[in-house]
Amino acid sequence: MKINQFATITTDYHTQLIELERVGFKTNTIGAKQRLAAYLEKVYWQQQQTGSLQEQEAQLLATPTQTMASFLASKAPLTPTIFALLSLQLLGFLPWDDFDPNHPQTSRKNLGLAPIEMVTTETDVARAWYQLLTTHTRFGLTYLDHLASQGYFTQPHFRQNQQLFFNGKAQATFQTNAFHHELVYVPTDVDTDGDGLLDLIRVEITRPTSSVPVPAVYTASPYDQGTNDRYGEQLTHQVDVPLTRKQPAQHHHQPFQPLPRKAKSPVTEPATSQTLQCPPPHPGYTLNDYLLPRGFASIYAAGIGTIDSDGLQTCGDPAQTNATIAVIEWLHGDRPAFVSKNRKQAVAADWCNGNVAMTGRSYLGTLAIAAATTGVPGLKTIIPEAAISSWYDYYRENGLVVAPGGFQGEDCDVLAAETFSRRQRPGDYLKVQTAFEQELADLQQGQDRTSGSYNQFWDDRNYRNHLQQIKCDVLLVHGLNDENVKLKNPAALWAGLKDLPISKKIDFTPRSACLSKQLSVL
Repeated sequence: MKINQFATITTDYHTQLIELERVGFKTNTIGAKQRLAAYLEKVYWQQQQTGSLQEQEAQLLATPTQTMASFLASKAPLTPTIFALLSLQLLGFLPWDDFDPNHPQTSRKNLGLAPIEMVTTETDVARAWYQLLTTHTRFGLTYLDHLASQGYFTQPHFRQNQQLFFNGKAQATFQTNAFHHELVYVPTDVDTDGDGLLDLIRVEITRPTSSVPVPAVYTASPYDQGTNDRYGEQLTHQVDVPLTRKQPAQHHHQPFQPLPRKAKSPVTEPATSQTLQCPPPHPGYTLNDYLLPRGFASIYAAGIGTIDSDGLQTCGDPAQTNATIAVIEWLHGDRPAFVSKNRKQAVAADWCNGNVAMTGRSYLGTLAIAAATTGVPGLKTIIPEAAISSWYDYYRENGLVVAPGGFQGEDCDVLAAETFSRRQRPGDYLKVQTAFEQELADLQQGQDRTSGSYNQFWDDRNYRNHLQQIKCDVLLVHGLNDENVKLKNPAALWAGLKDLPISKKIDFTPRSACLSKQLSVL
């Protein structure tokens, strides 16, 4: 077994002391052994209420032949070997099964953990304890996250529902039973269904109770309101066809023209902070769920062409990008939203501090990349997993029509039909059926399965044309074995990001995301 240690910030001793105090580990005790005893009392604070602290300490080894309770009661000095053995147990490793208690320092090295070098003074112990809190346990969490999962931050002296950071990471200090579940409708600048009104999109919000504005984590998921699987199957293209000779073609890139800003929808009633309440959403994207108790609001929008929203599914074009960033503009305070679809009463995101991150896998991460290439104010970070940076590189390759892994015969028109969940509301669908059938015809013509050539249709869906507009941080995550969104998509994106003055990282993992469409009902 080896536990990879990652995402740790190097800090000086003064900062470590401040942060230790912030998370409840006081540094006013004198003497190395006394400080360790005080820290263990904090770890086992619940046991102190029942008088069983010593019993808990008696379950830990200080040496292969002595318990921690016996050691703390003795006059023996604290040594690096004793701290190393204690730390392995606190991190959840099992003596004799996971490590040799006779050689804890060697075991730490074999497990991928840093050595314990010195614990002679109380300063040394504070440094070693800080390192322990940031170390990932046998089950993947940092030790401080593990303590939080045991209720550590529910102690009375911690300020509930206030953000708390340790080593650069927000801690789980928000009450999960006090979340607000709300619903608003955000107007876009597009009218894709041609009804003469700007398309509204349904936005679901889960946010913690807080006395100060909080940041938001936003996932644009066209799958979020359901999919038309049978409809997609009916439109799936026949791939068992003979290849024909391709004629060379040259596409001349046309500079991107931003969609014109249309007049804002009229507001006829005073603005309000009261929103419609909605049931808690179905289990969402796991990163969003992780961040909720750490003081980040979780935002979901399926976008144009989905249930309870207006518009048509357009599969990655500028109209869909525009609809995606409309939510960010609302969170940033640059656009109103409405309490209901009657468009009469505006509602502001006054609970949000204007800072937005976007997350998501596959199509969801693709829309995060699309949003970032607009340079929309308020978007601070994107974390796209297995995401598309150019739709041509997903459905085509050098003039050939190719199939994403696991989805033979799919194309832009099929994906648009599958995610056009407005079709599941027959009365609503009746109003836009003709418009969507025309949209499908336009998609089929533009995607050009006959030649497979790169054309204006694909150029409009190539987000790498606009990388210079990216202002936010970027963390790309991709599977090395992904046969769905192949590696050329993140590779070409990464190459285009290298000279941009932004923070950027890429994480290639062994896992495949070929099932991302099924998984990304996120």
